[in-house]
Amino acid sequence: MSEVRDLANRIMMALARGVLRMSSDAGKRQQIQIELLEGELRDQIEVMQFYGVYSRPLVGADYAVAFLGGNREQGIAIASADRRYHLQLLEGEVALADDLGNVIRLGRDAMTVNSVGPLNITAPAINITGPVTINGDVTTTGHIVNNGKHVDSEHTHGGVTPGSGTTGAPS
Repeated sequence: MSEVRDLANRIMMALARGVLRMSSDAGKRQQIQIELLEGELRDQIEVMQFYGVYSRPLVGADYAVAFLGGNREQGIAIASADRRYHLQLLEGEVALADDLGNVIRLGRDAMTVNSVGPLNITAPAINITGPVTINGDVTTTGHIVNNGKHVDSEHTHGGVTPGSGTTGAPS
């Protein structure tokens, strides 16, 4: 009977819920210190994250931790959440968000990006298909070309007569 009890105990110890107390991204994998239920503190818990998606939750975030074979010395954090910054989403929506209010939301009818600071995009080129509406000033350090014609400070007009006359189309 003790073997059955031992197996049941190992199964019960295999999963735990806890609260983040500290984290480190210093090594090749993020490690955390987590306080499990009933004050059990565990250090150097490896955080398993999805390839290409990385996060470092704030102290106080909730974690789900799996312990291999029920051994509390070999934990792997498999999920995290922070109810302090929970977004309300519609069914089927997806979002990335942080505690400051930066949000990328894949909504049911639109994708929205809300940034609390400047939004910086670095790419060799940016192509947009569709109408573009800009509400605010536009500042550029490059050329502006419309239908093959320069419409920035480099465009010129031929046949200009000084005075109040009108000019022809840009050259």
